[in-house]
Amino acid sequence: MGKYIWDIETSGLAGIIDRITCISVLDLLTNKVTTFCGEDETKILRDFWEKINGASEIIGFNIVFDLPFLIQRTLINNILVCSNYHNIKKTYIRLLSIAFFEVYARTIKGTLDQWSDHLGFGNKKTSGEEMIAFYKNKEWKKIKEHCEKDIIITSKLYWRLIDCRVIKNQNI
Repeated sequence: MGKYIWDIETSGLAGIIDRITCISVLDLLTNKVTTFCGEDETKILRDFWEKINGASEIIGFNIVFDLPFLIQRTLINNILVCSNYHNIKKTYIRLLSIAFFEVYARTIKGTLDQWSDHLGFGNKKTSGEEMIAFYKNKEWKKIKEHCEKDIIITSKLYWRLIDCRVIKNQNI
């Protein structure tokens, strides 16, 4: 029963026609990052669902977008979700952090870039919009680096939310 921080990169914004190009997963127990990236979306999806099989919680920054996209691509590729999918707690870091952030400054949406900059977690160097061009040019290394940077920043924000008691700390 593990807890995982995860993120996806895609070739566009419409799960029904675009595809997943990368999924990175950070195991909070081991602090190990695993990334599935490349041309073969079916393999990416199978490997991801296998990786999180048995998970108690999946945590993501923007999984309000990521999870529906993931499910659409899973259906299109006829892949089985992990056996305990319905029992996995899904934690939406962006929604939790925006409530806190809006009290501080209502004009700022609280993107991952903004949080990273504001809390001193480092500059991302690339944006999600660039992932489409990277995909078209088959720049898998750049996509992988971006996705992994996102989960590291998400992890830091997750621990900050715990430190500030916005999220209850539960054993990992």
